[in-house]
Amino acid sequence: MDRERYNAIDWLKVVCCIGIMLMHIKANTTYDIPGFFYNRIVPSFTDFVFVFMAISSFGLCCGYYQKFTDGSIILENFYKKRYLKILPFFIAVILIDLCFNFSKDSLLQGFVELTLFHGFIPVSFSVIGVAWFLGVVFIFYLSFPFFCVLLKTKARGWISFSIAVGLSIVCQYHFNLGRINFAASFCFFFIGGLIYLYKDKVSSIKTWICALVLVLSVVPYYLQTNTITRVVLTATILLFAVSLKAHTFKTVTFFSNISMEIYLCHMAVFRVLEKLHLLYFLGQGVAQYLFTCIAVFLGSCAMSVCINVIINHLHQFFTKNKYNSENVQNN
Repeated sequence: MDRERYNAIDWLKVVCCIGIMLMHIKANTTYDIPGFFYNRIVPSFTDFVFVFMAISSFGLCCGYYQKFTDGSIILENFYKKRYLKILPFFIAVILIDLCFNFSKDSLLQGFVELTLFHGFIPVSFSVIGVAWFLGVVFIFYLSFPFFCVLLKTKARGWISFSIAVGLSIVCQYHFNLGRINFAASFCFFFIGGLIYLYKDKVSSIKTWICALVLVLSVVPYYLQTNTITRVVLTATILLFAVSLKAHTFKTVTFFSNISMEIYLCHMAVFRVLEKLHLLYFLGQGVAQYLFTCIAVFLGSCAMSVCINVIINHLHQFFTKNKYNSENVQNN
């Protein structure tokens, strides 16, 4: 992704990551905090996962759409890169979770999740519960060549998007399938793809216009949250981010680069605080909630950085050994 052109995407990833964390902390505690923000807005942050889907699609299109369209990409390299981007950190998080809650069931669930094919299994997993998102995203990675075919023309893209929205509605209201089902979430990936097709025009739109449309889309979402209002709000959020000529900072880039890691490990950090009896030592009010949020966020950042450092050292170690072995054989 061209970060100089779409710097606001970095900001958006950080906002989504923090929003989901705030929602999970509220959902797993019994804090007694009155007010519309805590009791209505914070729970709605769960829908930031759909924004992440749109961002993933937009970013992947920026990097690979043209290559797939031109036929200038090696599929093996594409899928290898997807696995290497996700799997090492995911392995570490699953191993940490197994240390806290080891059982035959968690071991089997962890094995299935490590294949990254758990999105094909229509059940919820207790081992790294938030990993359902990875399952859905990985199915999108697998289907991305077909996705590019559907986006080959704008007309075909809009028709496919409309079908995907209808599919999502049928999945939700007729088959009672939620967002962990790829078919129910496919339309949100289309948002990123369509905005990619119109990225030049979107970038030329006045930011205040996109901001106004975003504000107007928030109202129907909170009046009646459903598939249509979620799709509209997700689209306007990404439109605003693509149109915004934002400055970025090293701190924002840093948090953006580890946003997926924070998403995957923040509940593990939360469980550590729970075992240390730090979730209620300030009471059940705003002060405790703020403390928990800050502690979870900082702990998740620290955990993400430490695991990535270990992974990088291991990678360098094995790469160096492999290089030395090849040299010995050649000599």
